[in-house]
Amino acid sequence: MSSRMPKTSIYKTRVGTELLMGKVVKLSNVGIDRVPCAQVRCSMNEFNRYLKMYFARAFEFWALDRESKGNLGDMVLIRRIPVDQRPTTNVAHLIDRVVFKYGNIVDPVTGRRVIKDEFADEIELRKHLVEQIVDAPLEQYLTELVFVEMESDDLSKARFVKVYDYLEERAAQVADLLQVVDNSNLVSGEVTKGPRTAAQRLPRHMRRRAMAYDVRRFPKGLRNYAAPFLANTKHRKKPPSRYFRRRSRNLLLNYIRRQRKMVWLETHIWHAKRFHIVDRWGYRLPDRSFQRNFRPCYRDSVRHCTVRDKSYLSCILISHRKQDELIAMLSPLCVNSASPTFAFKSGLDVIQVSTLIYHPGQYPQGLIGPARFLWSKEGFVVPVQDLRDQLVRIRLYGPLSVSIVSDALKLVDDEKAPQFRFVA
Repeated sequence: MSSRMPKTSIYKTRVGTELLMGKVVKLSNVGIDRVPCAQVRCSMNEFNRYLKMYFARAFEFWALDRESKGNLGDMVLIRRIPVDQRPTTNVAHLIDRVVFKYGNIVDPVTGRRVIKDEFADEIELRKHLVEQIVDAPLEQYLTELVFVEMESDDLSKARFVKVYDYLEERAAQVADLLQVVDNSNLVSGEVTKGPRTAAQRLPRHMRRRAMAYDVRRFPKGLRNYAAPFLANTKHRKKPPSRYFRRRSRNLLLNYIRRQRKMVWLETHIWHAKRFHIVDRWGYRLPDRSFQRNFRPCYRDSVRHCTVRDKSYLSCILISHRKQDELIAMLSPLCVNSASPTFAFKSGLDVIQVSTLIYHPGQYPQGLIGPARFLWSKEGFVVPVQDLRDQLVRIRLYGPLSVSIVSDALKLVDDEKAPQFRFVA
């Protein structure tokens, strides 16, 4: 015969929660109606399907306690209630009765409750006698003494005063005290001279920049309090949108406004994106490139062509009927030993001549700067004409400069375009 034990198998295990006994660990009010409830910790057996054994484990249930039967530490009996009687979905039980009250030690002989080696009824009797013999007469005496001291004018030794009259006489001092106390509660490292604003009363993690103008950024409980603070604040007008500011008309007006102190070249926008700009001689001029393009520029100037904007060089047109008189007027500005003068013949209709201009009679200290001049035989009615804002000077370097200019410009007869006849 075989001596082996028969195999056992558990097909289904069930632990009910209809009636449970546990310990009250927390008291709270739930729901909008603030229904009193208790959190009860019950010890239940949990089945382990791998070990085929039950193990004790603590579970917590919320139970309804409308009559406030249980207190912290009490052992209570809870019963499951229907769904329609539950105040919330989490509260599924009701405290049926208190099985054992926490701290309730009963003498088995007399049946009387014991508190620290004394019977509870004796403690209550002693407390009642003290209130009747000592506290009641003393309270009556103090009441009479209060009325006597409040009616007297000398408050230096008085133990009781009229609070309303006392605060009315010292309202300013109380206001200063409240301001100091209010500011002393600021967050660490935050200083303010006046009273705290509504936003400063919040913790740092709850503050938002939009609270300065939008009361909805405040918590709901502080919105009514913060509304007067926002009404008294002054904010600058909101600037127009970038789309509006970048329109062509507004952009042109903005460029004109920015040229009040320093004049821009015609190619300023192109250079500003690629060059470091400096202020020189009343202009904003490109100084050096942000890009590493020295070698390409040198290669183009040797083999092809490079262009440089020289519009910052001022052009002045001086006209007179007699050349000798005009040379006599301009001769004090030049020194023959230093540079060519305005009487230099090479500057007649063909080549621009470079010279140095000085203040009259101050050579060699009074240098004004370098200049170039070109003589033309045509006469004009206007004696001096300033062309600084009317001409754009572009200088080309490289072997292909002439061919590029000839391709870019179309020559016309003098009769069709006489205005370009004497442009230097």
